[in-house]
Amino acid sequence: HFAPLDLDGRVRGASDRFPVVDGVCDGLAATPRGYSFVRSGETPLTVHHVDPIGGGLDEGRFAPPRHALWDRLVYEDGSFLATWHRVVPPGAPRVTTLQRLDVEGRPLGPEVELGEDAFGVEIVPTAQGPLLVWSTSGPGGVPLRVRPVDRDGLPRGDTLSAPALHAFDVAAAPTPDGDVLLAWIENHAPEDFRLRLQALDPAGAPRG
Repeated sequence: HFAPLDLDGRVRGASDRFPVVDGVCDGLAATPRGYSFVRSGETPLTVHHVDPIGGGLDEGRFAPPRHALWDRLVYEDGSFLATWHRVVPPGAPRVTTLQRLDVEGRPLGPEVELGEDAFGVEIVPTAQGPLLVWSTSGPGGVPLRVRPVDRDGLPRGDTLSAPALHAFDVAAAPTPDGDVLLAWIENHAPEDFRLRLQALDPAGAPRG
């Protein structure tokens, strides 16, 4: 279901139902036409558009079946930068892809592979352009990666590393001054979980 709510959580328009056989809905964002979200899973990655009061408009597809969306950043013209990965059997290598697409999901730029070790990618707007943050798969002690990119997903600086130990639940958000606040959980021992925070500048370098 898609339903517009007021600030107190009350439905303020029609609730529209979208038949979903499998997969999940994610990446809800405002667009020049209303709102859009992405459905992923066993079916192709599909962009669904709804009008400002929740009425269905149309959809577009931008990836083969068995792909899952990680994150997307929607620009003012409705185009968006998205990162997704192939759904693979346990133990198989995961390939993470970054690409800019138009409002309907058609490619606007090249596919950029982030590598097999990228996991849980976040795309964050900064004063100078998007910043990618992801954790890496493998044994404990692997770092977090931070990469500044342009609007098409191409690198605009070096990929930096932030030391981390058994990191998971990585989250990032823009700050009012155009920087980024990075947060993650570390598992140091069976009962020792620690929350860590790090401020980053628009190039991904630590602030403090």
